Amino acid sequence: MFSKQFLSTLCLVIASVIWGTAFVAQTTGMEFIGPLTFTNMRFLIGGVIVLPFALRELYKINSLKNKKKFTYIVLLTGLSLLLGTYLQQYALQYTKVGNAAFLTILYVPFVPIISRFFLKKKIHWSIWLSVSICLVGSYYLTLENSFEAQFADILVVACALFFALHCILIDEYFEIIDAPFTLASSQFLLCFIYSLPFMFIFENPTVVGIS
Repeated sequence: MFSKQFLSTLCLVIASVIWGTAFVAQTTGMEFIGPLTFTNMRFLIGGVIVLPFALRELYKINSLKNKKKFTYIVLLTGLSLLLGTYLQQYALQYTKVGNAAFLTILYVPFVPIISRFFLKKKIHWSIWLSVSICLVGSYYLTLENSFEAQFADILVVACALFFALHCILIDEYFEIIDAPFTLASSQFLLCFIYSLPFMFIFENPTVVGIS
């Protein structure tokens, strides 16, 4: 009934809505737990929820020829997602939600810039036009929030860079294998594992705070 392109676009729109509304939960969560604990717990929950779907794709992994490249990409994807998410979460303690939302969207132009000038990939002119419209629209959506450059905002720019790398790595992943649930669950659980020791080193998580 619907083309794959339409369904893909619809999924991206829904993902944007979910991600956008999640800023409220991210800000509220800081009243009870630290940014590392929040990040750790959200990825544990996400990884566990998606895991059953990922197990259904095991046959694709077993038949994969280049498992080494697959492993490297998954590990790097998890790391870039963790760094981007944590920097954003940490910065939300010190900057306004509007600032964080606008600066995070910088990953949109970062993706074609990195792809074109570092990976030497051809980028269609329509992508640059779309990026420009996205940035202008995002700016006007956050115009009422006075933007003052500060260290927290710089961290959000850094988070946008890691989110851009994350998008590029996902593209590389799907050139190897079509197993979306495996990637989702793997990167979420890797984020949980990567951040677990630091959560106890730099923060004092409690069961009450997490609940």
